Amino acid sequence: MFPDCSIDNFITQSASPGAVTWNTEVPFGGRYILTYQVSVFVNYRNKKVEKTTDLPTFTLEEVSRVFNATSETVGADFNADYHLTRSDWEKVVAAHGDFSVIGIRIDTNHPVPRFDDFVQATRAGRLWGK
Repeated sequence: MFPDCSIDNFITQSASPGAVTWNTEVPFGGRYILTYQVSVFVNYRNKKVEKTTDLPTFTLEEVSRVFNATSETVGADFNADYHLTRSDWEKVVAAHGDFSVIGIRIDTNHPVPRFDDFVQATRAGRLWGK
């Protein structure tokens, strides 16, 4: 659905003992960040996700403005923060990425200046590895 987008997958600590949260973030349209999250158990020795421990969540954020938070950091303001149900997501997938099927109008014709700077700043603190 997002062929020209830079997808970021990463793991964060979870409140459940032994479980962590798998995150997939997709910035698109010059102003949106779609995030998929699910709690998982990871077998680090075999580099494998063993199982999920709950239902996934989907969030769509719309960035309205990117700014210098400090002389060294980039921040952003947001217009919207949509929490999609699994059913909502399935409708969007069936509609090939058309969020209007769940009442969300996507505007990809007006990218937010410095959106890519914000995305890169967000990713900078994450550990990378293969």
